[in-house]
Amino acid sequence: MATTQARYSQLSSSREPFLTRARENSQLTIPALIPPEGHSGSSPLKQPYQSVGARGTIGLTAKATTTLMPPNEPFFRLDIEEYTLAELSQNPEARAEIEQALTMVERTASRSVETSGTRMGFSEATQHLVVGGNALVYVQEDLALKVYGLDRYVVSRDPSGNAIEIITEEEVALATLPDEVAGLVKAPQEQNSEGAHQAMEDTAKLYTHLVRQDKMWLVKQSINDQEIPGTEGTYPIDKCPWFPLRWTRVDGEDYGRSHVDTILGDLKSLENLTKAILEYAAGAAKVVALVNPNGVTDEEDLSNAENFEFVSGVEGDVSFLRIDKYADLQVAKNLADDLTRRIEQHFLMNSSIQRQGERVTAEEIRYMAADLEATIGAVYVQLSQEFQLPLVKITIERLVKQKRLPKLPKELVTPTVTTGIDALSRQNDLNKLDRMVAGLRDLYGPEALAAETNVGDYVKRRAAALGIDPTGLLKTKEQKEQEAQARQQQAMMQQGLPNMINQMGGIAQKGMEANGSN
Repeated sequence: MATTQARYSQLSSSREPFLTRARENSQLTIPALIPPEGHSGSSPLKQPYQSVGARGTIGLTAKATTTLMPPNEPFFRLDIEEYTLAELSQNPEARAEIEQALTMVERTASRSVETSGTRMGFSEATQHLVVGGNALVYVQEDLALKVYGLDRYVVSRDPSGNAIEIITEEEVALATLPDEVAGLVKAPQEQNSEGAHQAMEDTAKLYTHLVRQDKMWLVKQSINDQEIPGTEGTYPIDKCPWFPLRWTRVDGEDYGRSHVDTILGDLKSLENLTKAILEYAAGAAKVVALVNPNGVTDEEDLSNAENFEFVSGVEGDVSFLRIDKYADLQVAKNLADDLTRRIEQHFLMNSSIQRQGERVTAEEIRYMAADLEATIGAVYVQLSQEFQLPLVKITIERLVKQKRLPKLPKELVTPTVTTGIDALSRQNDLNKLDRMVAGLRDLYGPEALAAETNVGDYVKRRAAALGIDPTGLLKTKEQKEQEAQARQQQAMMQQGLPNMINQMGGIAQKGMEANGSN
């Protein structure tokens, strides 16, 4: 059987075209993200002439991270199975207690994800997805994420797109390894040209190998083709903490395509145009004086002359070198501006929405922003299924093992992701609902709006669009009837109060008259 290192080399051949494309994308956006092969911290990186790719990558990464993992807000919800929910509806108190308990579980799990720095690791992984299209994420015991770029792992998938084999390669310092593991890395005993023994390397390559078999993941680690004792283990198929993520899924391919891949031509064109414009500007900024060799003006006198000093000569003997390419430069600049707008729009940057030199309404900006955001809705769906949902299950399982959460019955309670495409659809519903109500009010006035709309139904739909359970917030039909009766009784009492006061005044007057007659 081939060793892990040999298997890694074998799978690297199918990864090569994707890695080459990812490095090319990185050179035009963030060069340090996926550096060239053999790069080290002391090696220089070629910097792009334009910054649109970097700004777009950082902006889209922040937008996607905030949408999928909003700060201080759970990105998932625990739902009760439908039949159980129907039974609980007959006992509102029990349902309220169960929902309150599930809400506490959601808050505890979300707080653990928040404090472990998961968002920071997910942001790094998203940046790799935007540029390289692929990233491997490992959920550590403290729920912090370790991110592997495409140059540090290989993956193999079945025809359905499910990962069946993953191998990571990473450099480790031997000083940080246990003695029995470091002992597997032996110093070579042959002598060099000077007759001295070669020293043992300071680092070694550590391989982590995962293979899917039946309903389990088998995992082991090796170093220098030597399997490390005690590293063998298994993961349940739905609780594996290794996630090979993709930005865009392509059937039949082991790796995904990136966001930058779709605009690589525009980025290359903008890079070349920006370089040409900068070189022209540098040449135009250079001042070179031409002196007629047959003239009477002395070149040395001109060079040594101070400001406002008089020098003997003829004006026509001296001229300055000019580059008469301004009209051609305008063509290049206009094309570069057009490419910049197209790239910014592809990266969902707000600056691409506002048309230059024209007035744009706020409604148009909101519409265009929502339209741009919806273009990567498929990415949200994929990441929610390949990363968010498994992350929730692993988080809850580990908190249960730590006895920070009670064990939940899997057949009755299921987690559901509430961000990404779900949040986008609910936000669109909310915007349409509010625009309809605002339009009716503007057209017919508040009185007609109140007469034609059902406030209770509107409130329920708005709560659903916001992802809020209105149970307990809205008044029941019985509560409304009781309040109506109380208002009627109060109105009747207020109307009858003057009559009662008049009757009491008449009785008092008659009493006073009777006492006076006596």
